[in-house]
Amino acid sequence: ATSPPTSPERKRKQQTQGHQDKGREKMRQVISLGLKYVDLLQENLEQVHWVVEILLLLFIIYLLTHKKSKREKARKLTEKEKQMMIDEFYCEPLVPKLTDRHVMDLESQINFDHGSIFPIAKIGGKEVYNMTSSSYLGYVNHPRFMEESVATLKKFGTGSCGPRGFLGTVDVHLELEKHIQEFMKVGDAIIYSSQYSTVVSFVMALAARHDIIVVDKGVKHAIKMGVDLSRAKTFWFEHNNVQDLTRIWESFEKDRKTGKIPPNTRFWLLVEGLYENHGDICPLPEILKLKERHKFRMMIEESHSIGVLGKTGRGVTEHFGVPVTSVECICGSMNTVLSADGGFCAGEKELVDFQRLNGSGYVFSASLPPCLTVGADASLSILETEEGVRDLERLRCVVGKVRERLDKGVSPKMWVEGDGLSPIFHLRLERNREEGDKEKKEAEDLEDDRVLQAVCNAAMEKGTLISRAKYINEWQGRPSPSIRICVNATMTDDQIEKATNDIIQAVHETVS
Repeated sequence: ATSPPTSPERKRKQQTQGHQDKGREKMRQVISLGLKYVDLLQENLEQVHWVVEILLLLFIIYLLTHKKSKREKARKLTEKEKQMMIDEFYCEPLVPKLTDRHVMDLESQINFDHGSIFPIAKIGGKEVYNMTSSSYLGYVNHPRFMEESVATLKKFGTGSCGPRGFLGTVDVHLELEKHIQEFMKVGDAIIYSSQYSTVVSFVMALAARHDIIVVDKGVKHAIKMGVDLSRAKTFWFEHNNVQDLTRIWESFEKDRKTGKIPPNTRFWLLVEGLYENHGDICPLPEILKLKERHKFRMMIEESHSIGVLGKTGRGVTEHFGVPVTSVECICGSMNTVLSADGGFCAGEKELVDFQRLNGSGYVFSASLPPCLTVGADASLSILETEEGVRDLERLRCVVGKVRERLDKGVSPKMWVEGDGLSPIFHLRLERNREEGDKEKKEAEDLEDDRVLQAVCNAAMEKGTLISRAKYINEWQGRPSPSIRICVNATMTDDQIEKATNDIIQAVHETVS
């Protein structure tokens, strides 16, 4: 049995109870006073209103009648002081001074005449064969593409009046997203109105501050911009170098074991299916083996591989015969094979849905014009038919013929960089240069660009339009100077011979 509380214990309990009762009583009094004050304020609200207005009026009268303190009269400047101030004055320029590279880029700009620019373009009244267009299958001039785009333009007008989430979604947007999802055989798809903001928004939405992204050094500038804006910790590996990539992942495993990397850190790998700045294909099978071993997520940018690689044009996964579900997300531009504008992202449904609220290019930009949306849908429909399969076979045949002629023709002054299946490749100068400082490298690159621009000018005089690859000057990972050449499936054998001969002659006449 429990012994009854002693007298001191009973006294302590009584004191504690008394303090609690007093605290509750004080709280009730405070609440009661507050309620009485509110009631009084409500009853005399009109009087309080008048008091406040009178006080404000008196304050305004005080400000108007209050005498300001006398200021000392400003001392007059002497003529010598005035002249010294004029001499010291410097007007900051509104824009920076044009560099030699800026001047060269401005002078090399081309203005097309009115009308179609593919495959034959008119420049200053002269017809030239256009080898700068990325419409690799030539669907930009396909009758179905043109008819459906024009019909949609007449129905909806030129724009869609707002972002997708605010009066900017039209039924054709949803139809194209559904079509891309079915074509790629993934969980879901989303479209953006700008091809550049597609990859930027795509990376920013999926990668966060505390994530780690591993990126190929050969990716294009839009990917680098998205990686920088995501604020994730970034590691770069040598272009298409699986050994260097393996080294990075093994270092991550060591850091995870030692606790340098938190256990809940998310890892991403970002590559291009077919590299725009190099024309080669990523070694996907080897990368997927690393993915299985180290358990990271993977994003692939496939602007130049969708509609080019694979038996039916489904990109680098089909090219290597691996399931598209082996990667988490795929994005790409719709101004290449689909010949429209904007971009798309396809992959796991959860990752795509997440972009509808977090993809800045989707949320804040006006949606893709319906006429371009329908044009992209029409190109995708053509690609799925037997005609599309024939176009893919023809494209590979044309690429092989052009590459064979250029590989032999431009050597030894230049060399061709790019995979044998790629419709986009680069002509680079044969240079043996030692590593130097930044200023020396920029001067050498500028000199190479001048030579390459002379090649482009000479080729255009002969009747073939090619373009020097241009990059943002401040880009640290800027590739070496090159001429970017694009091949399309509509080229006939005569056009192949004429265009390649023009380029080869321009190289030998210009490059010393």
